[in-house]
Amino acid sequence: IIQTQFNALDDEGLIKDRLNLLQYLCISTETSDVVVQCYKQVFKKHNKTCAGLLCVISVKLNEQQLDDVFEFFMDGFDDNHIICAQLILKIALNLNKRQLNKVFECLMNAFDKIDNGKIKFCDKCEHALATISSQLGGKQLDNALQYFIHRRPSYFYGDHTGAVQFILNLKEEQLDYFFECLINQLFDEKGDIYNRQSRAEFLGKFSMKWNERQLNDVFRYLINGLSGDLFFRISCAELLGKLSMKWNEKQLNDIFQYSINQLSDEKTDRNYAELLGELSMKWNERQLNDIFQCLINQLSDEKEDKYNRRKYAKLLGKLSMEWNEKQLNDAFNSLKDMLNKDYYWEYREALETITVKLSGKQFDNAFNYFISESKGICLFYGIAQRLDEKQINISLNYCMDKLNDKNEHPNIRIKCIRILEIISNKCNEQQLNEAFNSSMHIFTDKNNDKNLRDKCAELLGKISVNLNEKHFDDAFQYSNENIRGSCVQSLVTLSKKWNDKQLDITVQYLIDRFQNINGHDNFIFRNLLKGIAMKLNETQIDSVVTCLINGLKDNSTWNHTWYAEFIGFLSIKLNKKHLDDVFECLNGLEDENKCIRELCKTSLETISTKLNDKQLEKVINVLISGLKDEYTRESYAKSLGVFSTNLTDKQLENAIHTLIDGLKDKDKDVRNSCAKSLG
Repeated sequence: IIQTQFNALDDEGLIKDRLNLLQYLCISTETSDVVVQCYKQVFKKHNKTCAGLLCVISVKLNEQQLDDVFEFFMDGFDDNHIICAQLILKIALNLNKRQLNKVFECLMNAFDKIDNGKIKFCDKCEHALATISSQLGGKQLDNALQYFIHRRPSYFYGDHTGAVQFILNLKEEQLDYFFECLINQLFDEKGDIYNRQSRAEFLGKFSMKWNERQLNDVFRYLINGLSGDLFFRISCAELLGKLSMKWNEKQLNDIFQYSINQLSDEKTDRNYAELLGELSMKWNERQLNDIFQCLINQLSDEKEDKYNRRKYAKLLGKLSMEWNEKQLNDAFNSLKDMLNKDYYWEYREALETITVKLSGKQFDNAFNYFISESKGICLFYGIAQRLDEKQINISLNYCMDKLNDKNEHPNIRIKCIRILEIISNKCNEQQLNEAFNSSMHIFTDKNNDKNLRDKCAELLGKISVNLNEKHFDDAFQYSNENIRGSCVQSLVTLSKKWNDKQLDITVQYLIDRFQNINGHDNFIFRNLLKGIAMKLNETQIDSVVTCLINGLKDNSTWNHTWYAEFIGFLSIKLNKKHLDDVFECLNGLEDENKCIRELCKTSLETISTKLNDKQLEKVINVLISGLKDEYTRESYAKSLGVFSTNLTDKQLENAIHTLIDGLKDKDKDVRNSCAKSLG
């Protein structure tokens, strides 16, 4: 019967739904037999779905039924070995020893066929073999280990969490053998360089499993590997750093001597510098002095590769906590010279890091340098918090001069705005007033650079909350006259200190704009209204709602949904009369349902408690009717859940029938939404 019904279905989504429902029929031995047989019958056409469901019901099957399932899979293993392997991994813990042995034997036979080219290579089968052999232990684990080491060593070096667990399950003798094979393969110079690299990374994952003798062997091989090929050298250097806690004092000294010698070699690369940095906490004062001098020499060596020099600069910054006062000053001067020659971010970042650690006089000299050099402006970002009052004032004047200079490059002027934002928290009232006037000048001089004006608007929003009333009024006025994008955010920030008059001006401004709403402005005014809605008084709410209702009465339906959404932002402030007027206006509109949906979209829970029975019924009917539209069903199903406690018996019945119909929808997301709403 079931097979006949499946043959009559031609909708993939419906077939999967029916197959999913069958799992809930496994309530007895007899019904479980029927379900298993059904999955086996349709397996060829729906193998992935059936395999997954067989895995789900496996905990409900008895031993005989589970044997039956495995016999079925083993018979067709060659054709479906990937799916079978995935199934084995999911239910391995439910198998007894006899079943595990049977699976192990099947997998080993499968690998013989893979090696002979009869079956396509499958990493899922590898993982299944590792999992099953780990559970069995003994001879089977030995056989699997031998197979992986000699025929599939790549299994250990890929992204397999199962490989990690497999190694952790090895006995001491097996681990010794694995270690010996790994080391031999790792340092086989005839081996593929990328495989050697992967083996080095894998070796590090199991450092906690190696004994002292093995760690000594690893260290010796890694040190020798530092003179190998480039990529292998990188892997060995990284591993030496990662295993730093394992090395004794003599081994650390060997790493230091080798790295410092290589760092002084003109043919060296940056890996030794990174290794020295990785182990910085291990070095004594003498070693740190040697590292510092070597980095300074390499940084100033014009014959040195530019990329390496940038890495040395980065390391100077990274180790800045280790340098004494003289070294910090020397590092600053060296990095400053490099920044003048090549403007790389590594030099700038290291210079910032070094500068904030300079002593008083040295910091003053560094500050004077930044002020005098055009490139120095970018370095203010990192040192702003260390500036004293005098330096704040100098920085302020410097930035304002640049900002007011129409001939200055726009990027420099924007950077000055950024600096003003950073130091504004440390400015006194007079300094804030001066910064404010410079920012206002960008608006009053009719500057056409939109990006510059936007940045100034952001700056105004940040500093205006700390201004006196006169400046605050000016900021408010110009933000209104130039309201676009970032200015909206500034207005919302400013609104925290608005008085009634200023709020009235903004409300009137919004009303004027709502009467001529168009294009991108919709988003701008929506964000402003949303940001200040909670601050509006009853009179202001009345004015805005009246304006928006008039918009809904307009013959053009183009902006109706916008007006409805805007009203929704005010939902928490709306009274009975407002809602009556809104629903009266919506009644009979061509796009009434869409408008009701937009009205409730952002305020479902709030507005549902304010509607009268008639209005509530209308909203619910709109949502139910929306369930019948395949394009809106998902969103309407979610919304209906909010109103579910307010449904009458008839409405609930209609909603349930419609949601059940939605379970047949071709769209998986729609089916899920309807299922959640029904739940």
